[in-house]
Amino acid sequence: MGEFRRQLRETSHSFRAVFANPQLRKLQLAFAGSITGEWGFLVALAVYANDQGGASAVSAVLVIRWVASGLTAPWLAYFSDKYRRERVMLAADLSRFLAMMLMALAAFTDASPLIVYVLAGFSRQSRVSHEGA
Repeated sequence: MGEFRRQLRETSHSFRAVFANPQLRKLQLAFAGSITGEWGFLVALAVYANDQGGASAVSAVLVIRWVASGLTAPWLAYFSDKYRRERVMLAADLSRFLAMMLMALAAFTDASPLIVYVLAGFSRQSRVSHEGA
């Protein structure tokens, strides 16, 4: 039990040190917000796909997202190396925002689910290029 308490104290000290630094605190809170948003999006996408076509549609969306990542990530990483990271991150965030707005429009107007699925693959790509930055 003593080892556990020591590790707990060290962890607590690390958290306090990070959150005492305003820049690190903002970074950690932004990261937590980003991850929460990403998982919320994935849950909503899975629910939508399941409603449209069941388990096979959910699988199709996941396959589209991962295949799109695998095929395009290497050349999208080029932009992260060539241009300023802030600009790459801004472009990635804006393109993901646009893709999600178009996905919402397609979902609410009862457009073909395929439009939503393809845009979901695109939104994954902008996330991959963002993470490369």
